[in-house]
Amino acid sequence: MILDEEVQRDLAELEARCQADEDRKHLASIKRTLKAMERGQARLLAKLNKLPRRSAD
Repeated sequence: MILDEEVQRDLAELEARCQADEDRKHLASIKRTLKAMERGQARLLAKLNKLPRRSAD
């Protein structure tokens, strides 16, 4: 899940809005969660690629 353009725009907008330290902490947490999801998706895709493919009879 390479972050799509819409998500990247939303993150940039959120970052621009962050004024308080509390807001920045929440944004950092969101970014960590998205990165973890991205890594998880990459692992799943790697596992899927290792599965045998069906033959097109």
